[in-house]
Amino acid sequence: MTQARFITLALICPALGTCLALSSPNEAVQPSALEVPKVTKTGNFTLIPASKSGVNLTYPIDLESPHSHLYVSGFACGGVAAGDLDGDGRPDLVFAGAGQKNCLFLNRGEFRFVEQAEVAGIAGDGNWSSSVTLVDIENDGDLDVYVTRYDALNRLYLNDGKARFTEAAGKFGLDLVDASLASAFCDYDCDGDLDLYLLNNRYYAPKGFPSPEPETLSAEQKKYFQLVPGPGGRKTLNIVPRRDRLLRNDAGKFTEVSVAAGITDDPRHGLAATWWDYNKDGWPDLYVSNDFDDPDSLYHNNGDGTFTDVTSAVLPHTAWFSMGADSADINNDGWPDFLAADMSGTTHYKDKTTMGAMGARLWVTQAEPRQYMRNALYLGTGTSRMMEAAYLAGVADSDWTWAVKFSDFDGDGRDDLFLTNGMTRNFNNSDLPFTKKLFTGKSEWDPYEDTPPRKERNLAFHNEGSLRFRNVSEKWGLAHEGMSFAAATADFDLDGDPDLAVVHMDEPVTLYRNDLSKTPRVSVSLVGKKSNRFGIGARLDAKVGGAWQQRWLRPLSGFKSGDEPVAHFGLGSAREIEKLVISWPSGLRQVVENLAGGKKYVLEEAGEPTTSAAVRPSLFREAKSLAKVRHREQEFDDFQFQPLLPNQLSRLGPGSAWGDIDGDGDEDFFLGGACGFFGQLHINQGDGKFQERLGWCGEAVDRGCEDMAALLFDADGDGDLDLFVASGGVEAPPGHPIHADRLYLNDGAGNFAKSHRALPGQPFSSGPAGAADFDRDGDLDLFVGGRVVPGQYPTSPGSRLLRNDGSGQFEDVTATIAPSLAKTGMVTGALWSDADGDGDLDLLLTQEWGPVSLFLNMDGALQERTAEAGLDQLTGWWNGLTGGDFDGDGDIDYAVSNFGLNTKYHASSKHPALLYYGDLDGSGKKRIVEAEFEGAICYPIRGKSCSTHAMPSLDRKFGSYKQFALAELEDIYPSERLKKATRLDARVLESGILLNDGQARFTFRPLPSLAQIAPAFGLVACELNGDGHLDLALAQNFFTPQPETGRMDGGLSLVLTGNGDGTFQALPPRESGVSLFGDAASLSVVDSDWDGRPELAFAVNAANARSYTQEPGGTLAVRFPMRPGTRMTLKPARGKTQTLEYYAGSGYLSQSAPVLFFASPRENAVLEIRWPDGEKKSYTVRPGTTRIPLK
Repeated sequence: MTQARFITLALICPALGTCLALSSPNEAVQPSALEVPKVTKTGNFTLIPASKSGVNLTYPIDLESPHSHLYVSGFACGGVAAGDLDGDGRPDLVFAGAGQKNCLFLNRGEFRFVEQAEVAGIAGDGNWSSSVTLVDIENDGDLDVYVTRYDALNRLYLNDGKARFTEAAGKFGLDLVDASLASAFCDYDCDGDLDLYLLNNRYYAPKGFPSPEPETLSAEQKKYFQLVPGPGGRKTLNIVPRRDRLLRNDAGKFTEVSVAAGITDDPRHGLAATWWDYNKDGWPDLYVSNDFDDPDSLYHNNGDGTFTDVTSAVLPHTAWFSMGADSADINNDGWPDFLAADMSGTTHYKDKTTMGAMGARLWVTQAEPRQYMRNALYLGTGTSRMMEAAYLAGVADSDWTWAVKFSDFDGDGRDDLFLTNGMTRNFNNSDLPFTKKLFTGKSEWDPYEDTPPRKERNLAFHNEGSLRFRNVSEKWGLAHEGMSFAAATADFDLDGDPDLAVVHMDEPVTLYRNDLSKTPRVSVSLVGKKSNRFGIGARLDAKVGGAWQQRWLRPLSGFKSGDEPVAHFGLGSAREIEKLVISWPSGLRQVVENLAGGKKYVLEEAGEPTTSAAVRPSLFREAKSLAKVRHREQEFDDFQFQPLLPNQLSRLGPGSAWGDIDGDGDEDFFLGGACGFFGQLHINQGDGKFQERLGWCGEAVDRGCEDMAALLFDADGDGDLDLFVASGGVEAPPGHPIHADRLYLNDGAGNFAKSHRALPGQPFSSGPAGAADFDRDGDLDLFVGGRVVPGQYPTSPGSRLLRNDGSGQFEDVTATIAPSLAKTGMVTGALWSDADGDGDLDLLLTQEWGPVSLFLNMDGALQERTAEAGLDQLTGWWNGLTGGDFDGDGDIDYAVSNFGLNTKYHASSKHPALLYYGDLDGSGKKRIVEAEFEGAICYPIRGKSCSTHAMPSLDRKFGSYKQFALAELEDIYPSERLKKATRLDARVLESGILLNDGQARFTFRPLPSLAQIAPAFGLVACELNGDGHLDLALAQNFFTPQPETGRMDGGLSLVLTGNGDGTFQALPPRESGVSLFGDAASLSVVDSDWDGRPELAFAVNAANARSYTQEPGGTLAVRFPMRPGTRMTLKPARGKTQTLEYYAGSGYLSQSAPVLFFASPRENAVLEIRWPDGEKKSYTVRPGTTRIPLK
C-alpha cells in the first residue's frame, strides 16, 4: 500500500516515554488534512443514486435460481467490505456475489466508483459467495480479499498493492468447503499475524425433509439432517447445522485448532462472529451469535491459545435468534459495550404476529445461558460481569435486524447506532408456522415463495448520553424500507466522517453521504510493526474535551460487513485530541498527544510494553462473612391457578433482619426461609464470622411458611430481642394456617419459643412489617402489610395495625385507629417515620399497582394524607422505601424502589400501564388482563396463544394471530366487562427520591440511569464514602416474571453517592466494588465486627447471601439499643447536617442493625439524638471519631 500522501507520527520522546504529534516544516512529519466537503452539511445523510455513484449492484430474488432455497437464510444476500485496495487513499467497496459474480468498485473520488472485479481478478466463478473480508494476510501493507462461499471452495485473493489479485487459498490452507457464512480475522494469540474464526451456518436441503423419514441416512442426507432420539426411544429426523472452525496462522499456513482451543464442536447456526476485548486484558475475546435455539457463546481468551466459554458467567442472558452484532463504548466510561441483535417487533402488531405459540420452545428462557427474543445491550463494568440495558437504552426492539453498526455519525463524541432490517419473506408468521410438516418434500423457501416480502425500515439512533438512544431514522434520512442486510461504514469522500454502504435485496445497493454536521474530526490509520500491518485488534482510546472515546479495529462486524480499517473520532466542541492511547496487539502501549482536528494521521507502531495499571481501590470489597448463608426455594407453579399472572408471587423473598439475639453485644442475622424451608439464625462469633444455629424452630408446620418480613424487637418488654416473621406467598389457599404470621419469644440467650396467642386475626398472605411505638406508650407495636390474596391477584387482603399491651400480646386496632389501612392495595414496603416533623411516627407504604401512601399520626390515630402529600398520582410497582435527609434541610426525605425502565413495560401519567381483573370473557371466572398504550391506542400485553389458553372463548372470536394482533383492547374484551372489572394503573416505573418540604409534601425525582437498569427492591440510606452527604445502596433484579417476559436481570445492585442536594451519582461496579448478579431482595446495613465501617448485606433469592465491607473508612458508626424511631442529626462545624432515623423494618423485607452511619467529622461536631419517647440528648464528637456505642 502506498503511504506517500499520509504522515507517520512515531517520534519517541525518551524523557516522557510517549509519542508526540509535533508540528514541523519537515514534510515527512506533517499530517494530511481531511478534504473540505464540496457540499453543504444538511443535517442528514444524503442518498447517492447509483446513476451518480456507479454502484449499480442489485441482489435479485431470482425464483428460477437453483439456489432459491437459500433465500430463507443468512446466505440470501451478499456481504460487503470497505477498504483501500489500490493504494490511492480512498476506501473501495467489495461485494460477495450470492448468486452472481463478486463485485469490486474502486473509489475515484466525490462518490464516484468504477466496477473492476473482472479486471482485478476477484469476480470468481459465480458460485454462491456469502461474505468478503479485507485483511492483509501476508502483512505486506495492502489489503487482500477472503471470500466465504456456500458449499464451494472459499477463496483468498492476494493483492499486489494496485488492486490486481491472485487466488491463493490453497497455499494458505484456507480453501475450505463448508456452509461458510463469514470470516472473522484477528490475531488472537498476539504473535503478529492474523488468525481466522470461520463462521458456519448449515446446509439447506433443496427438496426439504424426505418422506417417509428414513431409519438410516445416506451420505447426502447426512449433509442436511441428523437422527435424534425422540419419545419412547424412537429416532426422529431433524436439521443439522455446522460447527465453526478456529484456524491459527502458523507462518502463513492455517491450522485448525478448534477443539484444542476450547471452541465448541456443537453444530450451531452461526450468523455473526465479533472479536473484541471485553475485559481489556489485551487478549482478543470472541462473541458468536447463533440463530434459532442455538445458544450464543462468549469466549474468553485465556492468553495461552485457548478459550473458555464464559457466557453464563459474564452475561445475564442473550438474544434468542441472534443476528448481527457490534461493540463500542457507548457511555464513554472506557469499557467496551456490545449489542447483539434479534428480531423483536417494534410494534404491537409485529410482536403479536411473530412471537406465536412460544410455549413449546420456552425451554430456552430457562436454560443457561437464558435466551430472550429481544436485542441484548451489554455494558462493560470493569468487573467479571456485564450489565444489560437494551430496554433502558430504547434499542431492545428493532424488527428483523441484520447489521449492527456503532459509529459517531454526528461527531459529538458519542457512538450512535445504525441497524438494517427486513427479510425476503415473513418466515416467522405465526399463522404460517415454521414446521417440519410444512417442509416435507419442499424446501424451506417453497411454502413462502408466493407470499409478500417482509420489508421493514432501517433504523438510526442518536446517542443522547445517560444510556439513552433516540430514534432519528427519519430525521437522518436513513429510514429506508426494504430488505436490507449487510452495511459498511467508511469515509468515502475523505472529509473525516463515516459514510454508509447498505446492501439490499431486490434493489440497488445504497450509498449514503454523511452530511450531518461540520463538527471537526480526526481520522487515524495504523501501521503495525510487531503487530499485524493494519493494527487489527488494536484499541484506541482518545481523550477529547476531558472525556474518553474508544475504537477497536476489526475487519468484520455487524452482519457480513467490514468497515474500513480507520478509526474516526468526533471532537464535538473541542479542537483536538488531547491524548490518544493505542494498545497494540503486540502488547505495546503508545501515547500520542495534541492531535489537531480536521486531519488524518497514520501512526506507526511504537511505545513501551503495557504494564499492569494500578488498580484504583473500590469503595467496598466483598466479604466472606455470609458466604455460607444460602436461601433455597422449591418449585411451585403460580400460573396453574392464574395463567395470566405477570409475575410469580411465590418467590418474593427472602426477608432478613439484624439484631443482638444472644445479648453478647454484636449483631446476629436472621434469613427468612421459603415454603418448604425453615428460616435461618446465624450467630455472630464476635469477629464478624457467623455460625448457624440449627433447630432453633421446633414446630414443623412453620417449615411450610413463606417467610416475608422479619423483625427483631423486644415484643414482651423483657429486655431481649424477640422475632416476628410475616407469612406470605401463594402456595396455599386463602386462610390456610401456613399464612399465619409468627412471633417467637426469646429467653435472653437466643433460644426461641413460638407464642401461639400473641397475634390476632385470621391468617392472610403478608408482605412487609414494621415495629414502632406509634402511640408512645413505651412498647413496640406492629404494622403488617397485606400482600395478596392467593389465587386472586391483584386482590389485597388489607393490612393490619396491631397494638402491643406491653407484654407481647397484640390487639388488632385497625378498624378504630386506622380504618383506611384495611383498604390498602398490595403492600410491598412499610416505614414508620416522622414525615411531618412533629415528633410522632407516621406510616408510609409502598404498593404494587398503587401509590406511595402516607398515613399521618394524629394523636395516635393514623389518617391517610396521600393526596395532600402529592403522592396519589404516583402509582407504580413500588417495592420498598427508606428515609434520610438527602438534601440537608433537616427533614426526612425518602428513597423508593420501583421496577425501573429496563423492561418491556412503558408507563406515563398520560399513558399508564393498566391491569384489569374480572370476568372479562363471560365465563364466570375472574381473569387478569394487562394492557398498555401504543400511541393513543390501548392493546392487551399478552398475545393470542396465552390469552386463549386462559380464556378459550377468545379462540373462537379470533381465528388467527393477525386478527388478534389488529384488535384493540375493547375489541377483544367488551367495554361493559372492562368497566365492571377492577382497574389498576401504574404511571411511574422509575426508582427515585421523594423530597420533603418539611410539611410532608413531596416532589418526586428519579434516580440516575443505572438505578433504572433493573427492578430495585431492598435499599438503605447512610453515609458510605465519608463525604458528609447521605448515600444509597439498592438491591436489584427480579428473576420470576412470567416466562415470555423473562428475567429482569440487567443490574448488579448499585451504590449511589449523594451530592447533598437530593441528587445522586451512580457508581459503576468497578468503583463501588459491588457486583452482584442474582435475584437480590432484601438489603440491610450492619457493622458486624464493630470496626466503624458499614457493611452491606444482600439476601438473594435461591442463592447465597452476599456482603460487602466499606474499604476507605471515613465513617462514624453510632450503635445504640434497639429503639425504632430514633432520630439522629450530626451537625459539623461547617457544611450541611446529616439526619437519619432508625427503622425496625425498612427497605424491602429488611431490618438493619441498630447502627447509624455518618461521616466522621474533621472538626468538633455535635450529635443530637431524639429518642422515640421524645427525650433528647446531645454529644460532642471529636475529629476522626469512628465509633460511638450508646447504652
